[in-house]
Amino acid sequence: YKSLPFRINTAIVVTALVIVVLFGMFLYPLENRRADDQVQRINLLLDTIFHQNLDELANELFARQGRALKASLDDIAAVDDVLGATIFLPDGTRFMSNYQLVTNLSPSFHRLHGAPGSRFERLTDGNASVGVYLNRIEVIGQIMGYIAIYYDFTSLDREMRQSVFIFSGLLATTVLLMGLMLNRFLFGSIIKPVSQLRNAMRRVEKGYLGETVDLPRTDEIGDMGAAFNDMSSRLEEVH
Repeated sequence: YKSLPFRINTAIVVTALVIVVLFGMFLYPLENRRADDQVQRINLLLDTIFHQNLDELANELFARQGRALKASLDDIAAVDDVLGATIFLPDGTRFMSNYQLVTNLSPSFHRLHGAPGSRFERLTDGNASVGVYLNRIEVIGQIMGYIAIYYDFTSLDREMRQSVFIFSGLLATTVLLMGLMLNRFLFGSIIKPVSQLRNAMRRVEKGYLGETVDLPRTDEIGDMGAAFNDMSSRLEEVH
């Protein structure tokens, strides 16, 4: 662990880890922000769909027109990635649905009480992530019921996983190539000539005076090689 190659490789690994951490600190909030923007766009889409069908839904629910209400729900479900919709009565009883509701997907209607506007939340349907849009259905200010529109987040989650995988792959490849190139460069420019100097010094210690190294370089290592050759030659002359 005290060897120069080990220390250089350790420095390369630590540098690579720092780069990974910095990239992670940059990409994580970026991906979160992008995901939040996608969720906001989906919420806006579902809110637009709801208000486009609000009058029909209110009239059909008020008149208990089952077929017409079912057709309106089917029109909502025809939008891409919309799984379906459910109509609930004011007491929370499910009145009509074209989506097979799972128990843990029951919407939280209490979030609508005392607060204007709609609500949007993400719930889990088995292994899939589902967005639930909640809003009131009112007639002349009286709440006739609630609607829950379910949106499939599978494609969005898959896209985010693919983005993370691509970024991670590019980052890992970049760090690996950087490490290999630095290792190769440092081995050729530092480790190998230093090893030659060390071996030559050991031979001089064993009595092979006049031992020289061939380091035709103009940098500090070349100066060290020239100084060693000069010293070795002087030692040979003295003896």
